[in-house]
Amino acid sequence: MLSTMAAAGFALGALLTPGPRPRPSRSRRPATTVHAHAARPDGRPVPRAVFTLLGPHGRPLARAVADDEGACVLRAPGRAAYLLVATADALRPAAAELAPEADGSALSRTLTLAPATATGHLTAPPAGTVRDGGDMAPLRGALAVLLEDDGTPVRTAATDGRGRFALRAPRPRPGSTGLVRGPRVLVLHHPGHRPAAFLVRRSPPAPAASPRPPAPAATVVLARYTDLGTLRGVVTDKQGVPQGSVRVTVTDGSGIALAAVTGPDGTCRFTGLPTGRFRAAVAGDGGSAVQVAVFGDDQPDGFRLELS
Repeated sequence: MLSTMAAAGFALGALLTPGPRPRPSRSRRPATTVHAHAARPDGRPVPRAVFTLLGPHGRPLARAVADDEGACVLRAPGRAAYLLVATADALRPAAAELAPEADGSALSRTLTLAPATATGHLTAPPAGTVRDGGDMAPLRGALAVLLEDDGTPVRTAATDGRGRFALRAPRPRPGSTGLVRGPRVLVLHHPGHRPAAFLVRRSPPAPAASPRPPAPAATVVLARYTDLGTLRGVVTDKQGVPQGSVRVTVTDGSGIALAAVTGPDGTCRFTGLPTGRFRAAVAGDGGSAVQVAVFGDDQPDGFRLELS
């Protein structure tokens, strides 16, 4: 009798024992898809270019390596303002700000990587002052991100009240051979301004008995988006018929190099250009080139190119 009651009590206890609580369902954050493309100033693709997508505070969100056509796809959680950085061997890095679309559609951006020059780099460890391109005032709170040549983050900092930043190199890991890798990449950005990217050359570690002198401080001027202009061009044949799928480049001789492809109506558009004179040309052979000025107002400046 007692055994029967005990068995019944055990069965009842098993029925009343609470099971595992169901976990609350977590709604997935909407993801952002970015179609990225790397090109040279003449329109040729940059195979194996490394793309890094940074969040608002410089945190890396995604990384991808371009295919033979210089293209890749990155996906990042959420929908916020991003920084897209592209690096490649023997080329200057490039960076662009991406704003999410209201309807959540994919973003697309082409970054142009110009050849690296002896004067287009900073000295490690990078330090300097960031200034506004309008009144040359120091920019407080500008983001400074130091990346390895493969997009791996090294250090992140923000400028102080005088616009100054300094990114010290991390200590070598125990057992490190001391071999010097490729140049690092410094990305600087401030809201309302176009981001800038620079190569950071580094040298072998100095002997303990002879400490390396500090690197010279650099002054970086970030252009305001309100001070940037737009170029709108059209490409036609000799009969004046618009030509689509033609790659057009815009350069200024000081490192700015952009590329775009004409649409079915033969037009293309370049945004975020500082005031000054530029050379617009059809990429490759068989096209014309013109000099055009950008005034930085609300009205887009235009040019016309002709295929031979």
